[in-house]
Amino acid sequence: FLLFTARILCVAATQYAFDFYDLDDTCYYSKFFVSEVDGRYGGLRWSNFLCQHTELAPAGSGYQNGAVSSVVLYNNDGYRASIELPQPACFNASFTVTSAWRSGMTLGVRVVNMGRVTFESFYVLGCSQRTQITLPVACGNSIAFYSDGGTLTCTADQTKKTQFALGAIRITTVEQVPESPVPDYSIPLTLPIGPVKFDDIECSDVFIPQTMAGLTWSSFFCTE
Repeated sequence: FLLFTARILCVAATQYAFDFYDLDDTCYYSKFFVSEVDGRYGGLRWSNFLCQHTELAPAGSGYQNGAVSSVVLYNNDGYRASIELPQPACFNASFTVTSAWRSGMTLGVRVVNMGRVTFESFYVLGCSQRTQITLPVACGNSIAFYSDGGTLTCTADQTKKTQFALGAIRITTVEQVPESPVPDYSIPLTLPIGPVKFDDIECSDVFIPQTMAGLTWSSFFCTE
């Protein structure tokens, strides 16, 4: 994977451990492939994740190629998804992820502590094989995932969006918190940004896509 930028700021540590290497018991079985993950699972709160049973997934998709067990989780409609911890903590985290449909898709991983970004990195995923991401020690109360870009190579369906498959996750808190460097907000963002064209957005009475052109948009609506 490719690492573009990172920001780290730590808070006090809290003892916590979570292993999620077998997703089979997270979803109710459905021949129509999706079942929404309940808000809380394993002591964590999950937002905008859906279940995909891999035996029902399209052949050659990242849902199959990224599977560790018979189920993966994915971000609904390619929008931002997040995992919230019971309380702020400093932790090690690792993920097994795969782009569902696209090669060269960018996945942003952001750790937030009570609304403040404490860590952020960008990775490039493919849809034909799994990518293992291991974060440095990060601190906060939630982990957000947002995806953008890439080229459709694992499907001929041009309507497919920027979903990613989460095959496994491990979160373990640390007792010793590393020294907190002063965040350097002067680091230029290296993702290509703009010009942002709004003509391609399908307007409705809901938010515009939360992730677009490498940016995360909050509380924006769209009108024609």
